[in-house]
This record gives sequence, structure tokens and C-alpha cells, in this order.
Amino acid sequence: MALWDDHDEFLQESSSIRTATSDRKRQYLDDYNDHIATRLKTPEGNFQIWAHILAAIHLPGTDGDRHADIKLNINPQPLEDDDTEYDDTYRITDTRVSVFMAGCVWHYLEPVNKPNARAILLFRGTASRPAQYRDRDGRLNTEPVGYWADGNLIGVASFSYGRIKEGVYQWMKQQTAVGRDITLVGYSLGGCLAMRALEYYATNEQPRWENCKLYAFSAPGLDSITARALTERFNGRYDQLHAYWHVGDPIPVTGCYPRTTTKAYSRFDPDGVGNPGEGGLWNWFKLEPHQLLYISIPEGWGVSIAYPVRDRLDEPNSSNIFRKVVNFVRRLPLGMIGTSIITPFLGAITKARKRFTRRNANDWCGHAH
Repeated sequence: MALWDDHDEFLQESSSIRTATSDRKRQYLDDYNDHIATRLKTPEGNFQIWAHILAAIHLPGTDGDRHADIKLNINPQPLEDDDTEYDDTYRITDTRVSVFMAGCVWHYLEPVNKPNARAILLFRGTASRPAQYRDRDGRLNTEPVGYWADGNLIGVASFSYGRIKEGVYQWMKQQTAVGRDITLVGYSLGGCLAMRALEYYATNEQPRWENCKLYAFSAPGLDSITARALTERFNGRYDQLHAYWHVGDPIPVTGCYPRTTTKAYSRFDPDGVGNPGEGGLWNWFKLEPHQLLYISIPEGWGVSIAYPVRDRLDEPNSSNIFRKVVNFVRRLPLGMIGTSIITPFLGAITKARKRFTRRNANDWCGHAH
């Protein structure tokens, strides 16, 4: 049986690889390019795995003549090769980590073979089991969980994005200055950060803002002011903004969604039959709506993990008591616990661990940080 013929094996290894060495992560990425990327056919098929899986393992960057490249397979391609807006290979040129009062991780990806193809800005979501990596000095670091960003009181990631927005903004300007349009991608918290980055860039009317595209998966909503600004700015261009969510997932009902091309999915097929599985805790976890992959066509493993539905497309912004309760719990009780107690506690543990772990400069992750 070929590597990762069963999607469960891929998901399990993607969790354990977060604490692996940089060399092992490079091998993992090579295996992904050979055994997974070749099966995918659509931008959303590729991007949902980039955002959900690859963004969370702290993939290595450039170390000498070694690079970290991700294959992007979109099939069929346009007849004229020059009309392809995406490259078939993207290089992770930098991964940024912001811990203090932010809890954000994001990646800059640039085309390798077609200089004018789109650049991609990829945001990681909240990570209950964050990845580890070694800095240039060989010290072991752990990415932030992201609870701080989850618990911002005005809206998810409202304060946190303010801590990182100028760096993101400048990178976007650099990419458009060399003739590249930008696609922003994120899962969960990362989807919210992607929406905020797009709104900030577009509102300032920077070059090529009108060509930007968004792919947000299972993302919490924004505050009403930012959502309205993004909706107004992309009036008439909503087909460039793609939002994916699962029926029964409480995360997207937090906050307000801008107007997008929304796609709703369910783990039950039209006949009410759930996904195949043998039961048990792991099977329940992977079928929990917020954790589901969006595989509903012969893409990836040739099986349906989630099924598209047509009658729930506007639910993330529906006005109901459930949405209000979830919004309150996320912003106040859980938000305050996350930002005031959990984040400082985990941060202290991470710093202490960094000081007392043995250095290994040969395992440098390849990013400047």
C-alpha cells in the first residue's frame, strides 16, 4: 500500500511530526509532495490541507542550498500555460512567530518557477499541541498556542493582528511591487487573521488589492466594523472571497462574516449517513465538525469525508441565541482565561524549557525569527 493511502495515517503523522527534527520535517514535506499533492485538483483541495495541516508543523525554511518547497496541483490547468495564476511549486521564504500579546504564526510563500504567479500568505490556526523548532542558536522553541488571539475582547484576533499587521502589510506590498497578486489562506484562527490582513491591505487601497483572493476554512467571524468594511470594499468581487464551514461547528458563528462565496459542508451525506469509521475516541475527534477536512470530491483519498449542503449557506451570520451564547463564552469567560491565565503560564514554561534544553545548532529550522 502506498504511503498515506488511508487519510487517518496522514492525519496521525501530521500530529507527531510537529515535534520532529528539521530534517525529518523536510522528509515529511517531500513525502507530502510525492504522495498527497499529486492527488489534489482544486485550489481549495490544496489550501485546506496547507492551512489545516502544513501550517501547524513549523515547516523548515532555507538552510544553505536546501529549501522547503510545497507542490500545488490544480487539474486541469488552463490551455495556455502563461494563463495559470498559480505556480506548481511554492517556497516557504519565511515563517513568522509572534508570541507577546499576539499568539500568531504565519508563513510567506513565493512562486519558484513562474515569477509572476500569485504569492500566498498562509496563517496557522489555534494549536492545542503547538509545533517545536530550533532557532539559529540551536535552542528549542515552541510555537504559541494562540489562546491570546482567540480571546481578544473586541473580536477574535482584533488586538493580536494589530501586533503583526505592519510586517504582513509590508510583505504584501513587496509582492505586488514585483507584479504578483496575493492569495490569503487560513484555517480557524488563521482564517480570521487572513480576513483581517485582507481588509487592512484593501482598505488602504494598496496596489493590486482588487485582485486578492481569500480562502478561509472553519474561521471565526470578525467584529462587525471590520466585516462591513471588507464587504463594502469587495462589492462586486465576492467570488474572490471563499469561506468554508461545517454544519454544527460552533467556531464560525463567533463574530460576523463579511459577504463571501460561502460553501457549507456536513459529515452526513444527503441520505443522513455519516462518514465511515470504526468508532472510538480518535474516530470521534476526526469527525468533530471543526476538525474535518473538506474532502467531498474524488480528491485526496477518493473518499468523502464531508459532504456539501446547499440550505445552510448563510448560517454563520444568522441571528439566533446559540450564536450569541457562543460569542459571549468565547470573548469573556474562555477569552479572559486564555489571555490572562493560560497564555502567560504556557509562555513561562516555554521560556524555561528553552533555557534548559540542550542546544543543537545543526537542527536549525531555517528561519530567522
